Amino acid sequence: MLEAAGYPNGFKAKLTHATIGGYERGAIANQTQLRQIGIEVSFDPQEYPGGLYGALGQGNFEMGAAPTQTLVYDPDGYLAHYVSNDPGNYSHGWANPEYDRLFQEQSRTLDYQQRKAITDKMQVMLWENAAAFVNFHRVLTVGHRSPAPA
Repeated sequence: MLEAAGYPNGFKAKLTHATIGGYERGAIANQTQLRQIGIEVSFDPQEYPGGLYGALGQGNFEMGAAPTQTLVYDPDGYLAHYVSNDPGNYSHGWANPEYDRLFQEQSRTLDYQQRKAITDKMQVMLWENAAAFVNFHRVLTVGHRSPAPA
């Protein structure tokens, strides 16, 4: 695949990543996986959130890994990061008006099967067109209780 893209000997790239939690381990996993296909990765660790989002927001990176999470298991939490008209999420440089339209449509679709079909199509668009992948999914557990009885 790299040869067809004009890189018969692979290439080198720097991965800008957060220095918190599992993100350093995720960067090492990325490095190991990419080495297997001929991409040599070095690291540019950035403190989180200021240094990391400063570098990503200014486009000052070759490859970027950023914490992405949502407190609910809903596609919006992840798919929103690739909507091109949202300046808070837009640091990757990929834009697709059809993806943006589908994002709005799935956000308003209540039927589970219809919404799943839309989000499945969006994920395929990302896999085929955007240089992005989800390295790992972090499960967050949130608990609450009713006020104490009087």
